[in-house]
Amino acid sequence: ASSTARSPASATLMPKRSVSASTTADASLKWRRLLDEPYVRPSRRCETVQVNDGRVRYARNGTGGLAYRVFGEGENTVVWTPSAARNVESFDDPASPFAILAKQLSQVTRLVVWDMRGGGLSDAATQVPPLTERVEDLRTVMDAAGIGSATMFGFSEGGATSVLFAATYPQRVRSLVVYGTAARFSQELPDFPWGLTPAQ
Repeated sequence: ASSTARSPASATLMPKRSVSASTTADASLKWRRLLDEPYVRPSRRCETVQVNDGRVRYARNGTGGLAYRVFGEGENTVVWTPSAARNVESFDDPASPFAILAKQLSQVTRLVVWDMRGGGLSDAATQVPPLTERVEDLRTVMDAAGIGSATMFGFSEGGATSVLFAATYPQRVRSLVVYGTAARFSQELPDFPWGLTPAQ
């Protein structure tokens, strides 16, 4: 309904046109045919392209689309894995506390930031993905961005993902940096009494 609404000023510029019953019937038949026919996506050749323009791009792991951005150029690459509460669009937002760091890193290296499944611009998740799935998502993003090995920077929840990624794929990790993170964020008594309780 909103697509057909026009302001009074623009409506006066539209020429009046009579529509016959046969024209309406033909249009209705055309739309019914379009709705009945399955949509076939045009086939396109898929290529890996090195990009660094900061645009939001997507890598796909199974049914999940993973948003990522690439900033800067450099011989080495830093892959920044933030918490699920972050958004890749905020990394060049002047109001973001991470904008200055992202800008400085992108001036001396190639910086890749991505949104975890269920957070930011990545596809939603029906439940909190296990760490092993997070690791495979990270590998998928690196593959899509054409990254062989990189410095891993894990922040908050992303720290655990980066640590497990380094243990699983050591050949793809040049170095590992973690900040504000923990081995886990919930308690597992009696061995791990730190973190959130099940009630929290």
